[in-house]
Amino acid sequence: MIRIKFISALVVLAVITQHAQSQSAGRIQGLVLDEQTGSALYGANVLVQGTLLGAASDEKGEFTITRLPPGSYTLLVTMIGYESQSLAVTIQPDATQAVTVHLSPTILQQRTLVVTATKRHQLIEDAPTTVDILQGDEILKRNPVTLDQVLVNTAGLGVIDGQIELRGSTGFNWAAGSRVMLMLDGHPMINGDTGGIFWEGIPVEEIERVEIVKGAGSALYGSNAMAGMVNIITRSPGPEPRFRYHLNWGFYDEPAYENWRWTGRFLSYRIREQNDYRLSHALSFNGIDLSYGQKFNKTDLSVTVGHKRSSGYQENGSYTRWNGMVKTSHYFTSRKKWSLLFNYSENNHGEFLQWQSQSSPLTVPENERGNRIIYKNGCILSTFSDAVSHQFAYQVKTNWNRTDWKNNFPDTSDFAVTDRFGSEIQIDFLTGHHGFTFGAEGIYINTRARIFGNRNSRDGAVYAEDEIRITPLWTATVGTRVDIHHIPDISTDWQISPRAGLVFRPLAGTSLRLSGGRGFRAPSLAEVFSTVNVAGVRVFPNLNLTKAERALSAEIGLNQIIMVPQNTSAINRWLKPKLIFDAAFFTNLYNNMIDIEYNESLQAFQFMNLGKARTWGTETKLQLSLLGGGCLVHSGYTWLNHEDVESGKPLPYRSNHRVVAGIELKWGAAGFGLDYRYASRQREVVTLFKNDERVPMHVFDAWLQVKWHKMSFSIEGKNLGNYNYTLRQRFLEPIRHIIFTWRGEL
Repeated sequence: MIRIKFISALVVLAVITQHAQSQSAGRIQGLVLDEQTGSALYGANVLVQGTLLGAASDEKGEFTITRLPPGSYTLLVTMIGYESQSLAVTIQPDATQAVTVHLSPTILQQRTLVVTATKRHQLIEDAPTTVDILQGDEILKRNPVTLDQVLVNTAGLGVIDGQIELRGSTGFNWAAGSRVMLMLDGHPMINGDTGGIFWEGIPVEEIERVEIVKGAGSALYGSNAMAGMVNIITRSPGPEPRFRYHLNWGFYDEPAYENWRWTGRFLSYRIREQNDYRLSHALSFNGIDLSYGQKFNKTDLSVTVGHKRSSGYQENGSYTRWNGMVKTSHYFTSRKKWSLLFNYSENNHGEFLQWQSQSSPLTVPENERGNRIIYKNGCILSTFSDAVSHQFAYQVKTNWNRTDWKNNFPDTSDFAVTDRFGSEIQIDFLTGHHGFTFGAEGIYINTRARIFGNRNSRDGAVYAEDEIRITPLWTATVGTRVDIHHIPDISTDWQISPRAGLVFRPLAGTSLRLSGGRGFRAPSLAEVFSTVNVAGVRVFPNLNLTKAERALSAEIGLNQIIMVPQNTSAINRWLKPKLIFDAAFFTNLYNNMIDIEYNESLQAFQFMNLGKARTWGTETKLQLSLLGGGCLVHSGYTWLNHEDVESGKPLPYRSNHRVVAGIELKWGAAGFGLDYRYASRQREVVTLFKNDERVPMHVFDAWLQVKWHKMSFSIEGKNLGNYNYTLRQRFLEPIRHIIFTWRGEL
């Protein structure tokens, strides 16, 4: 019934807006050029502010926007690596307005368009919550095997055993239930059974950018977005055929202590003490990725395949991975588009559950040697979008995600095949000073598993949000979402998630933001039904886990762009300084927080509702560009206070202090970068074992890259100090390793 009503409303609005455009309309025909070279820029985004219309420049730098009612408009032109430009235009009836836009190169992210914070295009400084952006080039410079290895350089964000810890939202929860929504091109990528994230299936080489939104997102995205969202946006091909290749090889250095060596295959040990230079005998890893992309008239196509292999740095650490992605888009008109993405990955890997002892942290207990898991993941994502007029647009999304895994451990043998089906209808409508976004969503999850049994769950939701342009300086956002979560024979729960935001821009480059909202996360099938006994840890199902987590979140923040005039002094003309500063205060109050606890009566662990918890703190970020982008410095500091309200104890697996910092230098075709990450010692952990190996985290990474023609060569050292630390009990994080990379295109 909900779907029928929304489709009916869509048809009615389409008829109204089409009729309203019966008056004589005009068009904009433009050209986007590089200000320094005068060359055409392909892929620049052009948005007609105050409307839902836009375009992208083609290989000649040209763009066309049609069916604009007569009147005055502002064009916003943005492109990765360039400063955005605003241009006033006036549209006359049945006339074409010609414009030329020159963009200047830049390295700082200012006046960038984002889509995740409000589910439609808006400037980053208009977002009522904190938004961080990682560009594809920034990611590839650091040569990650999986995306989470780069995300950890973001202020306030950590990853523990594959789970995102965003401003204290999640500690270590045994890979069951994420409080941060991961998306691929706007589609959820949360596993249906565990509610966790499978990083290995995301094609790092095909990422255009990543948008990280901090703060309650349940009002638009529902469960799993109670603490924020991470949206991975894949690149689109150009008109010329483009074949890209990526090859890497790396090796692990020796452990910090001689008695930790569990094999003779550490490369530096073989070279120094055994005089053996055979690289094939070392603990190493390698990978190859091949991709092809091209735009054919109204259809574009991208194909990517990859293979990765590693012997690991610890026992049971080896893996073999295959992945592939096909993405195609067809443009029926300049306003009507259909995209289809197919992604598949397979990972055959060892499983390191716990170390043998604190004096032997790279080996596993004898009865766990040979533990392996075969994990397969596939998804099909479909998006149809139509900008019917300058005031009305809609899109229809459908997605299917399958996870299929099985293990064969000495003490247990489990499997699970889970399908997650989702569909969503979203409508955007502009009228006067209001920009409405509303829609409906449905999700069905079905799993067939030994560990969970044969289970299913159903979710339905409707949402609406209004962005109100009160004055040119003030913008308000008000919205809400209603969700229903149902597990047959167990529970039915529902949630209303309102949110509101206010943005004030008193001066050019200054943006003040205030937001508050309610979030929720329904328990995953794994948290309710898990039955497992592995490595001496027993987990029992909890059929009384019927309540969703709920949270109240608020944030107040400031974003300031400072551009020092170059004509003030000779040193400023030489340094060319540009600065972006951001600061935020945030607070979250959680109720019915789900975490794993030991049940004395069962002599086993269970997932439970633990009552109330509170987190609050501050976050500051700084980006500084010097020498026209030849030197880039960034830093971020997050102070977090967290506690269980009832017991007064700190929440487990959270750090009170996090620091990220880095510097990047460029000399022509060469570049060098250094990254540093710090996290203070975790004050609390779940008491699984007697030993306590908690220490602060200090990690240095460095990279050097040289470009030549259409190729680049790089070397990177990760954990250069070979620092020993754990993020969860009995698991030593990666020791020092070196990566050599060769990228290019034909």
